[in-house]
Amino acid sequence: HSVVLLRYDPEQVQGMGVQEARFPTTAPVMSSVEPGDSLTMVGLDYNQHAFCLSVTCNSLGSFSLVLPSPPRFRDRNLEVISLGETIRGFGGIFIDEEGAMIA
Repeated sequence: HSVVLLRYDPEQVQGMGVQEARFPTTAPVMSSVEPGDSLTMVGLDYNQHAFCLSVTCNSLGSFSLVLPSPPRFRDRNLEVISLGETIRGFGGIFIDEEGAMIA
């Protein structure tokens, strides 16, 4: 799931426009996203450059995987946002107008 805990020295990135990521105090509000909504996506492209892109939610759904054989770990309870645009990158997060993560 490409989860990263990043630590940096704020003095080393002064003047570069880097801001602290704000995480919600409760679970992200995925239920507030509906088809047709405009979302802001922040992520990394294939050249490892950060991007910020306005995208449209086409549909919402659940993602399920077949039972593996032999038995092993498998993700469950995954939600999927289908976008109207093609993203040329490794994915990212969706943020609200204040920059807080929503999905």
